[in-house]
Amino acid sequence: MGSVGVERRRRPPGAGPPGRGGAAGRRRGLWALTLLAVLVALVLVAAASVAVGARPIAPGVVFDAIFDPHGSADERLVRELRLPRTGLGIAAGAALGLAGALMQSLTRNPLADPGILGVNAGASAAVVVAIGFAGLQTFTGYVWFALAGAAAVAGLVHLLGAAGPGGATPSGWCSPAWPSPPLSPRSPRRCCS
Repeated sequence: MGSVGVERRRRPPGAGPPGRGGAAGRRRGLWALTLLAVLVALVLVAAASVAVGARPIAPGVVFDAIFDPHGSADERLVRELRLPRTGLGIAAGAALGLAGALMQSLTRNPLADPGILGVNAGASAAVVVAIGFAGLQTFTGYVWFALAGAAAVAGLVHLLGAAGPGGATPSGWCSPAWPSPPLSPRSPRRCCS
């Protein structure tokens, strides 16, 4: 008897057996588990940050201060000093992580940070100039001059990078998600296949 040809559907590489989720499902589950572990660690560290200090406060008092305050000195300490400190620390950490991820994605360099490109130095230089020549002495003034100096240096670095061959285009980089730029005399098409 001859064998009857049965047409099989081609599955993408790494997809695993049908109906079981395959490698993509395992990766998604691993990411979810990792995210959950990181969030649990963040909550535990935040709770420790609120409870630990120059004057240790019991976890029960911290819980009452957050959810059922009665106005005791410990509860005021938690609500007025330690919770804002912890929230500011979490926000600053998230902002620094986002800034690093943005810098790495824009430069397509996993080791890039603002210090390598001179953004930190530009912020510091602007604050020093403002203190030296304008007599600046307020914290809010420092922040705005630092922001202006960092933006000026970031713009200067971008202009210097755009002046080179290929301009500020991602001509030497390609990915299936990001097609290469069209052919032009300034930026030859180099794509990985």
